[in-house]
Amino acid sequence: MKTHSLKCWPEFFEAMLKGEKTFDIRLNDRDFQVGDTVKMREYDPDTKEYTGRGMDFNIVYITDGIFGQLGTNQIVMQLEPAMVLGFNFPRDKTHTIEDLVDMMKESKIKSCKATINVNDVNLNMEISRVLEQT
Repeated sequence: MKTHSLKCWPEFFEAMLKGEKTFDIRLNDRDFQVGDTVKMREYDPDTKEYTGRGMDFNIVYITDGIFGQLGTNQIVMQLEPAMVLGFNFPRDKTHTIEDLVDMMKESKIKSCKATINVNDVNLNMEISRVLEQT
C-alpha cells in the first residue's frame, strides 16, 4: 500500500472535510490502488501556496467506468476519511479549549481521537482519526 500526497483546491477540500464530497476524479498517473492512503492538502491556486489544512483518506473503491469511458487513464476513487490535520490557531490571540471544540463543530466532527499541544505561543490540536462526522 502506498501513500499519495495531492493538492486540493479550497472549494473541493471544504466539501471533502464536511463529508459532502466522498470521491475524487484523477488521472491515474500514480497507480492508485484500493487500500492506499491519499493525503489531500488544501492548496490555494491564487496564492500558489498550501493553506496548512489537510485530510487523509483511505481509497475504498476505484473505477474507470465501463470500458474506460472516463477517458484515457482517468479514474474515480471513493474515499473514506482517515485523518484530519491543521487545527492551528493564529498567534495573535489567546485561545481556549472551547475554541477548539467550536472549530470541530464547524467541521462537523462529532467524535475523534485527538492530541492537544499547548505552549506559550500557540494552542494546536491534531486529530489523529475521525471516528464520526455528521
